[in-house]
Amino acid sequence: MARPSFRLHEYDSAMARLMGEIREGLLEHDPLLGKIRSEVVSHGGTTRQVTGPNVVETPMVKSTAMFEINKEAFLETDTQKFAESILNLFESFHREQKKYLLEVVSKTTEAVGNVVDAHNRNFWDAYLEMIETTEMQFDEHGNHNYQIVLHPETAKKIQATPPTEEQSKRIEEAIERKRREYYERKPSRKLS
Repeated sequence: MARPSFRLHEYDSAMARLMGEIREGLLEHDPLLGKIRSEVVSHGGTTRQVTGPNVVETPMVKSTAMFEINKEAFLETDTQKFAESILNLFESFHREQKKYLLEVVSKTTEAVGNVVDAHNRNFWDAYLEMIETTEMQFDEHGNHNYQIVLHPETAKKIQATPPTEEQSKRIEEAIERKRREYYERKPSRKLS
């Protein structure tokens, strides 16, 4: 005689969809991860980030997070506690994703020679050096759409010390030079 199953397949499927929608929704609103296009992959091993001069390959990493809800909240169908548990789950995942992302970005920028040491320097002078050492791309309107990701405390310090007029001018000139270089390299041939 077959053993009775207490699994609720439709419930499991609905929960998986709900969790996926919550994960995607929270990712969209994350100030860092929400700006990065993600792709579903189904391979193991490593991903090559940089092919030269220094090869950088990063392994697929396994992220784990704890989903915790007390038995009473579950039995009483306390939706507030359930929502808090899901939020905590994905906040934990997102912390791990950001940590790994920043590690990969750090390794990649170091491998291609785009690291600028800003320690004990004026931020705007270091920023100008970053612009000058980074390859930039521009859209059809001439915008680079680059953003800097900073720790909140660092951002406060920088906002308290805006660039001087001379620094602003040098930054604008460097961006304009990068824009011209980009469009000179970009093929402009149109097919008829």
